[in-house]
Order: sequence, then C-alpha cells, then structure tokens
Amino acid sequence: MEEPGGLHESAEDLFHFNVGGWHFSVPRSKLAQFPDSLLWKEASALTSSENQRLFIDRDGSTFRHVHYYLYTSKLSFSSCAELNLLYEQALGLQLMPLLQVFMTRPLWDSWTHRCWTQKRKCTTASYPSTWWPSTQA
Repeated sequence: MEEPGGLHESAEDLFHFNVGGWHFSVPRSKLAQFPDSLLWKEASALTSSENQRLFIDRDGSTFRHVHYYLYTSKLSFSSCAELNLLYEQALGLQLMPLLQVFMTRPLWDSWTHRCWTQKRKCTTASYPSTWWPSTQA
C-alpha cells in the first residue's frame, strides 16, 4: 500500500504489518511517535532477523484509517459504523492520541449531524460511553 504523502523510507526503516490479510508499512519514525501504543511496543521488540513483520488480528479495512492517522494525525472515515470500529481498534492498540481525538466534543457534534443528515441511526447509545462524560452529551 502506498504511504500517504508519497514518503519513502529505506526497507530497514519500515515496519510491515499484516492486518487481517491487508498489508501496511509504517516508517519507524512515524510509529515511534506513539511510544505507548501496542504497535510500537511490539514492533520495536522485533530483531532485524525477524524482518520487521507483524501479524495483527484486527480488521484490515478499518486499520487503513489507523494507518492514515499514523501518517497524518488526522481521521479519515466515511460512515458511523467505521467510526465505532476505529474507536475499538484505537482502544485495542492503545493509541492514546487517537483515543483523545475521539474524546473531543467537536468530533461528536460533526458526526452526529452528518449521520442524521444521511438518515442513519447514529446516536450516543451506539458509541462507547468513555468518549466523554454523560453530563456533556
């Protein structure tokens, strides 16, 4: 998969992930920006003889959004269902900066409006209560 922004790193500077049959490469420098994440902890523990390849038992289609976030620090998704799946992956991978994005009220407000505009049932009941305190809902 081509990296967003067209950045190319040498082969030894890349970590390769097989996520549910989807293949992704992430430069060491990008992954190192998330030192508390499960991705960094597992990848940085690899030796050069292990060819820096990891299998992650997650949904590859949803992981493409995590991959985009690792490169850009921005979210990209197209549906309410993907939003929930992306949250679950961020939680499982311990990507705290991405989880903090989910905790911001503007994200929720914009997606609630978008989902209702598209006539989808996208309500607070369908999202984890940990996004923000219920008193703000």
